[in-house]
Formats: sequence, structure tokens, C-alpha cells
Amino acid sequence: MRRSISSLVLVVGVLPVGPAVAEVVKLSFTGTYDTEGDTVFGLSGAAVPYHYEITYDTSLDTNTHFFASGESVPAFNIGSAVTTHPIYGYSASGILSSKLLLGVKEWTKDSLASIVIGANFTSAELWFDTDISVATPTKAAITLGSTGSGGRLHLGRGVIDHDTATIFLRQDSTATHYDSQGDEVGSGHSSLMTIERILVPEPNALSLMILGMTLVAKRRRSAGR
Repeated sequence: MRRSISSLVLVVGVLPVGPAVAEVVKLSFTGTYDTEGDTVFGLSGAAVPYHYEITYDTSLDTNTHFFASGESVPAFNIGSAVTTHPIYGYSASGILSSKLLLGVKEWTKDSLASIVIGANFTSAELWFDTDISVATPTKAAITLGSTGSGGRLHLGRGVIDHDTATIFLRQDSTATHYDSQGDEVGSGHSSLMTIERILVPEPNALSLMILGMTLVAKRRRSAGR
């Protein structure tokens, strides 16, 4: 039996390991939804494109949760499970900006749900399979919104596979549309989610670069006179 965990994701040991290097990164999540005949936030079709973005400053992260690959950890109903890849937790405090819009529905940083990994109530707002300060993640677990907010967005999920006693993040995305009564009226599903990572120059570094380019231009103009 394979159990999906959205507001609950993996609890593993807690180590005081943070990002190796402080960086500002922009993470882009892309793919297509199959709405299976439903209309989701004004959109419908078998291949509705989505593109979400989060800009994150790792120096503002207050979460230190890190779970190594192959680590045996407490797991719901089966005692323990083994992680199949590294898992890094991040707090919402590092989010500088976001673009989380699908059709007429937009989610914000305030919509983030805290996700628990495993059974010991170790939580974070964002989970990735890499240290995002140094590498591009391929998997994530992020949940935004609720039935009461009119919609819920899952960017990846955490899974405990009871058959193999393993714990891992799954690469998918789901956007669910709820009416004013909290009833589901439609959803879009994507089994493959692509994540891209772009380094964002820090303001001071960008200013120095512009200053350097300006000085070089001035010297060239002076030399040409």
C-alpha cells in the first residue's frame, strides 16, 4: 500500500545542517495539468500548462532539518522506513517573492501549509531533495491553500511506501478547485513536474558589476579621444 502525505510528509532525524552557501535563487515549477473534463479556475483540457515561481533567500532560512539518503526513520503505522534520497527542509521566512497563479486563482506565501515528514512532527514549509543553495532540486513537497480558501496546490508530495518501507518525495503537481461550500468542483493533475533553478545576483554584487562596467566604458571613451 502506498500512502501519500501532503500536510503530513516524512519525519526523519533532525541534524543542525543548513544550506552550505547563502544564495538567492529563483525556482521555477513547470508542467501541464490534465483536468479530466473539469474546469479548474477557468481552465480545462488534457494539457493545461502551468508555471509557478518562488524566489528564495537561503540566508533567511530558519529551518535546519536535513535527512540523509538511506537513513532509517520513524514512519506512520510501520515503525520505520528508509529514505531513498536526501531531504532538506526550508522555512517560509526565506521566500522573497512568488508567482503562484493558475487561471483566476493565486496562492501567496501566507497560503503555505506546514508539512510534517515521518512520525515525529518535524515540519517545514518547503522540502527538496537537494540543498537549493548549491544545486537544482528534482523533487519537492510544498502545499498551499485549503478547502476554505477556494483552492489547494501541491507542488510535489511526500510518500511512505508501506510495501518497501521507504520514504521519498514524489515529482508531481495537483491543483484543486473548491466552491464556497468547500466542495471539490474540479482538479488538474500532473505526474511530471520540472524544476529549474536560477541564481539571482545580490543587490550589492549587482551594483558593483554595474559600477565596474561603467568605469570600463569611461576608460574606453577616454582612451579613444
